[in-house]
Amino acid sequence: MLGKQILDGIGMNRLLEFPLNSHPRAGCLSIPNDLNPIGYFDPCKEGLVLKLNDLCQHIEQLPKQN
Repeated sequence: MLGKQILDGIGMNRLLEFPLNSHPRAGCLSIPNDLNPIGYFDPCKEGLVLKLNDLCQHIEQLPKQN
């Protein structure tokens, strides 16, 4: 999950700009990718667009490292 120090200076209506973008209302991530198959991309297809909640759940399930 993003640290508080990162989010303190960012309004929640603003896209987070890192190597990826996150839309706070939609909860979707935009990650740079190969643009060749862009014509086949369907953002409405189930499981194709990564949601922030899903990503956070996956991260929380990762084994903890010391």
